[in-house]
Amino acid sequence: KTLCCARTAWVAITVLAGQTSGTGTATSGSTIIGWRPTGNQDQFVDNITISGTTVTITLAAAATANNTFEVVLLKS
Repeated sequence: KTLCCARTAWVAITVLAGQTSGTGTATSGSTIIGWRPTGNQDQFVDNITISGTTVTITLAAAATANNTFEVVLLKS
């Protein structure tokens, strides 16, 4: 997918039922510019971080069912 140009990337992340966080893989040096749910979202998103090549979504409470998201990144 492209949002506006070749410098954007979408990362799919699933937080499994019973868990509070899920991860995806990104290009090192990327910056988070947005996110959206792509399916069930039964908890509030508390935080989204990127460290190295790992993008992490943390929910405010454990998911009661699988929660799916896409995080939009700007590649450096």
